[in-house]
Amino acid sequence: MSNDWNGFGSLDLSSIDAEAKPAQLPDLGVGKHDVTCKWAEIKDTTTGGKKVSLRFEANDGSGQVWCNLNVVNKSKTAQDIGRRGLKSYLMAMGHPTPDLPGDIKTLVGGQCEVVLQLGDEYMGQKRVEVQYFNVLASQAKRNAQELKGDGGGDDATKGGDLDDEIPF
Repeated sequence: MSNDWNGFGSLDLSSIDAEAKPAQLPDLGVGKHDVTCKWAEIKDTTTGGKKVSLRFEANDGSGQVWCNLNVVNKSKTAQDIGRRGLKSYLMAMGHPTPDLPGDIKTLVGGQCEVVLQLGDEYMGQKRVEVQYFNVLASQAKRNAQELKGDGGGDDATKGGDLDDEIPF
């Protein structure tokens, strides 16, 4: 690839992927949305901290939402809120090690439900922000079915004898 400019007529775009562009989706509105994390990055904050910046796309293609979670902040409260949000996302998306997430790339591709609400006013407007991360309903149903089939659970639900010799 040449960085020389010899006029528009000599411009060669044959090696350029026209589809390689960020999503231009509308912002999701207030409510519950099933989403997939499409982008995750650690960024510096203006106050010298660090934040995890995430972009989620609705699984039905209806929009996107950005979420920034403070993981290092001078304010202990802001840091606690951000870390709580990050762990909540990790648990909702089924991360194998939510206590020690490791590589930021492991957040991309995770699916969950986000609950969006109007946040506090900022620069004259209220913006939609992520309030909660939940396990997808379809995943929760699969998890419940797996638990039923694992041999665990309450004997009373299996018709077992509840009249045993346990002294109280």
